[in-house]
Amino acid sequence: MIYANHAGLGAYQKYWRQGWRKRQRRGGEKSKRGQIPNRVDIDERPAIAGFKVETGHWEGDTVIGENHQGALVTLVDKHSKYLLVELIKSWRAAPARSVSEGLLS
Repeated sequence: MIYANHAGLGAYQKYWRQGWRKRQRRGGEKSKRGQIPNRVDIDERPAIAGFKVETGHWEGDTVIGENHQGALVTLVDKHSKYLLVELIKSWRAAPARSVSEGLLS
C-alpha cells in the first residue's frame, strides 16, 4: 500500500530506515546477438516448396564441430533428398556462404 501511495501512505516513505529503492523488473531484454540482417522469413518462400514436388528447392544448415573446430555446410534438395556436404575450417558466415554458393553452381 505504501509503494502505491494508497490512501496517502506514501508520505511515510521518508521515515523508512533503509530508504526506498526503486523496484527492478526481473529478466533483461532480449539478446541482440545472433540475429541475421535482411533475413527473409520462411513464410515468404514459394508455397510449392512445401509440397516437395519440384527439384531445386534447397535447405541449408551448418553443423559446428566439437570445441568449435571446423564445421560442415549441408545442403539438401527437398524433393530428391540429394545431399551436398562440404567441410570448412571456420564456421563464420563468409566461408559458409562461399561454400554454399560453390556447391550450388
